Amino acid sequence: IEVDGKPVFELVAGWRRLRAAISVGLPQIPIVSYGVLTDAEADALQLLENEQRKQPHILDTAFRFLDMHRRHNWTQDRVAHEMGRSKGTVSILMRAAELLETLPVQEQNAMRHQIVSFRMLRNVVGEDGDDAAKIARLQAILAQARGEGGEEEGPDDKVEGSLVQGGAAK
Repeated sequence: IEVDGKPVFELVAGWRRLRAAISVGLPQIPIVSYGVLTDAEADALQLLENEQRKQPHILDTAFRFLDMHRRHNWTQDRVAHEMGRSKGTVSILMRAAELLETLPVQEQNAMRHQIVSFRMLRNVVGEDGDDAAKIARLQAILAQARGEGGEEEGPDDKVEGSLVQGGAAK
């Protein structure tokens, strides 16, 4: 954002609010300045705003948490603290993202169009067995949700009717 033609602020979050304020002709636009932010802090603010504005798909959240860990060298504790989630929730989501990133991108994207619950991810990540078995199990559950048949469904295999975010206490 420029003042008198000079860059003064970088908008980290709130693009929709800014466009709305401009579209109705507000002469001044209230802002919250967080001072100088690191890239990691700016990423965390953007992620928090997105999570508050809409309920993102659980897999998008999982991949964003893993990205924060890798790009900014954040521990699971730090991701949990910054995102207001429990360490257990962050651990499960990051592990699920690690498993899913081994799949082709087309298959990852297809999974984002399925209803995936936190409970389902927790059950698959927590199962005994190697990564290949866990990925195969996840694929079978999702294929069943798409109506492609497969194995008999157990009580913990049911893909829930809504996106379940987070799990444990904030």
